[in-house]
Amino acid sequence: SAEFFMRHSAEGVPAGGVCPMHKTSAKVTTSSDVKTETESILDMMAACRFHADVPREQYKFTQLHGGLTNKLYKLSCPGVGDFPVLVRLYGEGSDLMIDRERENDLLKVFARAKLAAPLHLEFGNGIVYGFTPGVPMDSNMCLNPELSRMVAEAMALWHRTKLTPVKKPRTPLRERMEKKLSTTSKTPKSETSLLNIHQHAFLGHSESLWSNVFEWFDIARKLPDMYSSPDDPFYFSIDWSELQKELKELQKEAESFPYTSQIVMCHNDLLPGNIIYNKELGTMSFIDYEYASYNPRGFDIANHLAEVGFDYDTVTVKPNVPSKEQRISFLRHYFAAINNSADSPASLKLDWEDEIVGEVDREVFAWECVANIRWCLWSIIQDTHSSIDFNYKKFAQVRWERFHSMLREIKTPSSKK
Repeated sequence: SAEFFMRHSAEGVPAGGVCPMHKTSAKVTTSSDVKTETESILDMMAACRFHADVPREQYKFTQLHGGLTNKLYKLSCPGVGDFPVLVRLYGEGSDLMIDRERENDLLKVFARAKLAAPLHLEFGNGIVYGFTPGVPMDSNMCLNPELSRMVAEAMALWHRTKLTPVKKPRTPLRERMEKKLSTTSKTPKSETSLLNIHQHAFLGHSESLWSNVFEWFDIARKLPDMYSSPDDPFYFSIDWSELQKELKELQKEAESFPYTSQIVMCHNDLLPGNIIYNKELGTMSFIDYEYASYNPRGFDIANHLAEVGFDYDTVTVKPNVPSKEQRISFLRHYFAAINNSADSPASLKLDWEDEIVGEVDREVFAWECVANIRWCLWSIIQDTHSSIDFNYKKFAQVRWERFHSMLREIKTPSSKK
């Protein structure tokens, strides 16, 4: 199929469609004990009358592992409309980096465009939303030529889809940071000053990549002063002034790229596990839209390729994965899907000729460099706040080393031939 979109199972859905979206300020009590946590989820659902007539013994919870920001449960209830659903419990401190209200507004926009499953319930520290049938991809699957083509085509669909933006102001990171600091016992003695970064007036109208990078940069560089000293000297070896200079130089160069700087709606977090393959339906779907925003398309492409080459079990980069041939093949399929679609804006189309292949790949390589430092900064912040069992320190250091390795290659004359 040439069209790939998020499908929500209609099996068992009431005649009027899925149940209307519910909203409550009630919070789920998070716990290391699964039974305590799932009972609290059911209490919250009952309080806001979300399928309150269903006996508790009919529900079945399955905890899904692998997420680095949130806790996730699959909730099944055979024969009842809307189910199965996913219950996401926001990770501790994740609101520093993610505007949850903005994320939920985006999810509704994606659902209307058939790019996402419906949002059923918003609660104080999480959401309940539709389950996407299929299997999560892994790196080996992403390297399969046919499946890689499908991912490239699914990404092209995202990038060319016209979305109706939600006209709602974005909550400035400054406000989120101050709110977080006012409720933590680790408030620094000195007032935290954040970069005076332009905040987007309306959801979906502006590029946000570089604002995002510099926001995280400013938080990350202050963390050693705000909290107890990390036990890893890596944090204190970072020359933040030099990094800021490198980022500004990279931004200036990337914004002038002729083939990949076009602003489109990007997922921004397409690691293999956020891609769902349904063999029976022949579809490839994207899930988890926490970081989605309008960004340069090259970043979305590059970030996916970088994630395919990252091993989260060992927290290492796989050498030469994907290979240059596999990267080029992905780019060819992506631009073919853009060029062959009647609804693709002319600004996204590209006359794919052999003489420009190398230049397009070099642009994507530079965007991949940006992706690595972005996730490095993210991980430094997560290491201070997250309760998820993951080696964020090592992740940050590996991303840091990969960023500088790629940056040196970009700066060498041979890489620009």
